[in-house]
Amino acid sequence: DFKNEIPNSLFNCSKLQYIDLSNNNLVGSISSNIGSLLDLTSIALSNNVLVGSVPREIGNLSFLESLSLHENYLSGPIPPEIYNATSLRSIRLFKNTLNGSINDNIKHLVNLSQLLIQNNNLSGTIPSVIGQLEQLEFLYINHNEFQGTIPNAIGNLVNLRALYMHSNFLQGNVSSSICNLREVFLENMWADCKGTSPSVVCECCTKCFGES
Repeated sequence: DFKNEIPNSLFNCSKLQYIDLSNNNLVGSISSNIGSLLDLTSIALSNNVLVGSVPREIGNLSFLESLSLHENYLSGPIPPEIYNATSLRSIRLFKNTLNGSINDNIKHLVNLSQLLIQNNNLSGTIPSVIGQLEQLEFLYINHNEFQGTIPNAIGNLVNLRALYMHSNFLQGNVSSSICNLREVFLENMWADCKGTSPSVVCECCTKCFGES
């Protein structure tokens, strides 16, 4: 265990392709210099004690496929520059204190298969452009503060295997186009659909949350 900050010498390794310093009790913040390691394909800094924001310079990393910053104490919004890293296949930012909304530029992440951003303080509406991410298999947005309706465009995600959207402030009906995904690969769909007057009406959810 380092029990220290991320060593600055790391950012001198210009040919570095992988960073995995997960589970090391690292403190401090993530340096913006991480955006200078242009050959990076994977960043794993999860389960530490990191604070501060997600560096917008990560958007410079055109080869980056996996970003795992989950289970830290990161705050502030998800920087829209992240969506310039169009090779991303996996974003794991869950269990932080991130706020703000999901920017429409997420539509550029056409290779994304995992978007795990649950257990934060994210808000705003779910952008309908998420329906353009046709490779998406796992979409976890539960335990946030999202509001508005569940976009019908999610029904375009034919590869979706799990959709967790419970413990938010979402309202309205889950469309038949989304329910039809249950006939393809979608095995788990959780929403706030429990009770006599649920905030979300869902006839095809596999688990309902809310007041009885």
